[in-house]
Amino acid sequence: MNNFGSRCGVSQIGLPELLIASQILPWEVYASERLNVRNGICLSRLHDAAFDRGLITFDDAIWPDPVFLAAHRQKWNA
Repeated sequence: MNNFGSRCGVSQIGLPELLIASQILPWEVYASERLNVRNGICLSRLHDAAFDRGLITFDDAIWPDPVFLAAHRQKWNA
């Protein structure tokens, strides 16, 4: 979480009670990445849950991927 200044990488929320250190590559699939600090992202619990369920994904700049969002926007607004 220190890599993101103890703030959510998406919303910039800095309230520790709402933050979680999330892995980018799942540990159960990429065991060799478990200790890699670059495999982590600080997220709010809301964004972490959405990321874990595949509802959002990120580009290299740690922003929600616009291609993914555009492809799924119609489904979410139904």
